Amino acid sequence: MTKLTSRVGHRPIFRSTTILPSREMSPYSRHLTNERFAGRVADFLSLFSPRSRQASEVNPQRIGVLAQWGIGDAVLLLPLLRGLKQACPHASLELIGKPWLSDLFAGEGFCDRTHTLVPPWTSYTSKYRILSKPWWVFITQTAEVRRHNFDWLISVRFDLREILQLRLLRARETFGFAAAGGRRWVSRDFELDRAAYDLLHRDALSAKALKAIVPTALSHPTRFQVQPAAQERARQWLWLNGYRGGPVLVVHSGAGNPLRRWREQRFDSVIKALVIAPAFIVFIEEQHPSPTSDWLTTPHSVWRGGLADLKALLSVCHVFLGTDSGVMHMAAASGCKVVAAFGPGEPRWFRPSGEGHEIGIVEPMRCRPCRDACIHTRPLCFDQLADAVLSSAVDRKLVEARDFARASNLPRWH
Repeated sequence: MTKLTSRVGHRPIFRSTTILPSREMSPYSRHLTNERFAGRVADFLSLFSPRSRQASEVNPQRIGVLAQWGIGDAVLLLPLLRGLKQACPHASLELIGKPWLSDLFAGEGFCDRTHTLVPPWTSYTSKYRILSKPWWVFITQTAEVRRHNFDWLISVRFDLREILQLRLLRARETFGFAAAGGRRWVSRDFELDRAAYDLLHRDALSAKALKAIVPTALSHPTRFQVQPAAQERARQWLWLNGYRGGPVLVVHSGAGNPLRRWREQRFDSVIKALVIAPAFIVFIEEQHPSPTSDWLTTPHSVWRGGLADLKALLSVCHVFLGTDSGVMHMAAASGCKVVAAFGPGEPRWFRPSGEGHEIGIVEPMRCRPCRDACIHTRPLCFDQLADAVLSSAVDRKLVEARDFARASNLPRWH
């Protein structure tokens, strides 16, 4: 018998019990077993294909950073990316990964160029169908990126597949976790094993990697840069859609990983249960359908647009309601106060960065963190999460936003 406690922060909200199958084994535990075996094989192979040692570049001209996973993973690289640019202002800082990286980091001042290189294993299904189109595209993209010579090439994931890419791409020096496997493919080791890596939040990991690369680099928070012109356009959008002042609630029910999506009906229930009504609600259209007026009387609108514009919108809103997703991390980095439903994700690694955020989570949950498929017949980590947990947290954040505006004597449209 396992007790499940849903909580916000460290305060218990409710308790319920359920019986988990005796065959249950954490998917993450199985992953670690496979990872250790693959790492030993790669260490052996690296004996016969070591990366040639070249003189270290004190002032690199080109720095490549692997950023191949989700939006949230890219956002959590902000301490590393901003610190690298400040420490090496004359170097070209180039991101290697998804096509949307240039849009996400538009106006941030550190991204000089992006290269598209999308590994098939970053999808959630059919990762290793070697003869499929994604693999042929990946091979073509790898060949294209190999045409570029980097002085530094950096990976901050404890992932053998990224270490292999450090070997395949061209660079004078490579930075990564040698303990992940293929240690002779890494020129400069971050010197963390898996256990130490798993103790760190991913933005803290980025900051730690920065210090290993440039010990004199300054620390930076996981925040986007304020862009007044873009913020003014976002305020104009709100005004044209009916906003006239007061706390703005942003709702996003989607997530890149299907396992991290809380059903849209649950979000509707949370909004209906709010005691403190927001002045305006913005629904970010992805999974959530356009709300119907038969139950929602609060002024609202549906937002559609790119990542650069979304950053600006989030920076002028007050409270974000969503799940453990890339947009959640964008909201936290934009200054929004976050209330998030956590299901299979590990909050120790991926909770919203910064202060003043709250999460709803069912625990203990022995199968967390999840991998690519739920081991239960239904997602217990979400099904046991009470709507009241999130609605109470949203109420608190709306009150805080209202009181802050009054105390600061901010204009009504702020």
